[in-house]
Amino acid sequence: MTNQVNAVIEREILTVEDFTREFYEPNRPVIIRGAAKHVPAYESWTVQYLKDKIGARIVKMGYSESGVFNFHKGEAKVVSLPFNEALDHMSDSKPYYISQASLAETFPELAPDLEDPQWIYSRDIGRSTNVWIGGGGCVSPLHFDTSHNFLVQIVGRKKITLFPPSDSKFLYQGTRPGFFHVSEIDMNRLEQYPLFKHANTYTLTLHTGDILYIPLYWWHLVESLDMSVSVNYWWDRFELVDGISLESASGEQANSVIQSFLKAGAKIDQKNANGESMLYKAFEMGFSNFAEQLLILGADPDLECGVARLQTPRRLAVEKGMDELFAKTSSF
Repeated sequence: MTNQVNAVIEREILTVEDFTREFYEPNRPVIIRGAAKHVPAYESWTVQYLKDKIGARIVKMGYSESGVFNFHKGEAKVVSLPFNEALDHMSDSKPYYISQASLAETFPELAPDLEDPQWIYSRDIGRSTNVWIGGGGCVSPLHFDTSHNFLVQIVGRKKITLFPPSDSKFLYQGTRPGFFHVSEIDMNRLEQYPLFKHANTYTLTLHTGDILYIPLYWWHLVESLDMSVSVNYWWDRFELVDGISLESASGEQANSVIQSFLKAGAKIDQKNANGESMLYKAFEMGFSNFAEQLLILGADPDLECGVARLQTPRRLAVEKGMDELFAKTSSF
């Protein structure tokens, strides 16, 4: 057995400021109970409504005899069915699963029924919205995402098991090309994975109308307890967060992370809600690896930061004893 730890924190009301301070910055999950009950989909998305909206349009989905969608092991296959026929199968708890279907590309007519979670900023990047529809018993294998995730439960319930990024060493991370984010663990044969017993487990049930924040790199195993309809929102923010070992990344890795944000449209001196640049945050958190790469890539050390605009990255670096980085990067 794994170690049972404190349950995921639950809130009924969560301001943007509290979310950022208590959950986003420390990379900690949270359930916001009933937070989606104001969204039109909460009232309207019955099986019949979805049938009327989508009809018999052919949709790609997964099928797995076991109900576990281990595509990485070849234990699930992709099939194409009329949407209304697939919903009938799902209502009978047959193992069909529409997973990660782009809202914009696959179900654009459902978009007016949804609203982005209030905790996502307009300046956040890498944003995508996806629909997940499956019969009771459908299981997404243990995996992590490389973006932050809000999972919104519209119909039915899901059981979700979470593991923190620090427990990756116990979770048998995949080595197959394209599936490094999926665990090799077979939950029905745990005796074959002796390290798993050391992992810390967070379990919860997501009910209709609930929203779960799954931070990036948090492992999660998801099981539909009923015929289930969910929507997830992936997003990225050009900031540093705790809890995922960024401070130990190599210079090359840090550079790659920063470059990925810049290529997605972030600006090197983009500020967060507190008026702080990423370079400022790197010095504040003691992440010299990221501070060095940001300087190499042209971040401004003299940019006024903070709500009161009384500080600069350079001044903060001197206070933190990290000003030697300026000499080190001056030749770039």
